Amino acid sequence: MLIQAVNFWQVLVMNDEHTERRYLLYSLLGWGLPSVVIIVLVIVLLGGFGWTIHTTYGLVLEDVCFIPNIYAALCTAVLVPLICLVTVVVIFIHAYQVTDQWKSYDDIYRGRTNSTEVPLVLLLFLLISMVWLWAGLHMAYRYMWMLILYVISNCLLGLYVFAVYFVMHNQLCWPTKASYTVEMSGHDSPDSAYPGGGPASIGGDINKSTQNLISAMEEVAADWERASLHPGSEPSVVFKSSPVMGTYGTDGGFINTNLVTGDEESQEFDDLIFALKTGSGLNVSDNESIPGSHDGGSVSNSQIVELRRIPIADTHL
Repeated sequence: MLIQAVNFWQVLVMNDEHTERRYLLYSLLGWGLPSVVIIVLVIVLLGGFGWTIHTTYGLVLEDVCFIPNIYAALCTAVLVPLICLVTVVVIFIHAYQVTDQWKSYDDIYRGRTNSTEVPLVLLLFLLISMVWLWAGLHMAYRYMWMLILYVISNCLLGLYVFAVYFVMHNQLCWPTKASYTVEMSGHDSPDSAYPGGGPASIGGDINKSTQNLISAMEEVAADWERASLHPGSEPSVVFKSSPVMGTYGTDGGFINTNLVTGDEESQEFDDLIFALKTGSGLNVSDNESIPGSHDGGSVSNSQIVELRRIPIADTHL
């Protein structure tokens, strides 16, 4: 529970979406820390206090093999789990103080929001705590009603895990993996680098956080296009004019008059980067003139660049 709570703290509070890289470390810590505690206890009691192995670990009430000394049992079997429970509570209190940054996303289970999954995890932690609470009390006091409560809690825990994490989260029974469609606009032209340069849709598995990022970027790109292609807009709204870069047209394209004779390799590299970003070739026209240009004649491919929307790929690989 402690290691899983630390994992949730990384995801929910620290916004770390790549915690799967540390799953091996988390597994080693989750299964290794209890062993380390027992090994340290045995070394301290045998080497430091001179106890025998039967005094350190033996029969309790003549039928249960546990730590006979009550103080050693409290320091290991009670104090350490309590520290872990307090840490788990503190982590989730901190997480619920920043619910706005994670409740609408699906970091824990794809297709379900975190606001739905986190209470399920907390209920699982509560059931686990109840099971071991009644188990420890029954080992200490040997009351029958404590044993009955332990059995009931253990059965409820098994049924809960089976219903929620085996049936409801089973992709064969309830396929809830989110699949979104992202539209990428393009233009058909003979000079297009790809034959299918028209409007294309990309269907893929993108989680909620990436979808929100795409929506925000599309809104910014739409405002940029609308401002750049508006007939009555000023050139300074879209591009900051500079005496070095030459003149710009008001229809979204720009004419570079001072860099026509520049380095050809640098221009080819810029064209390649632009084609990779847009997913299509440059939309150019060799026979049409640009309205607003000074010479009114035709321009080369390197002088005309149509502003296009750059699609944001899925960032969760």
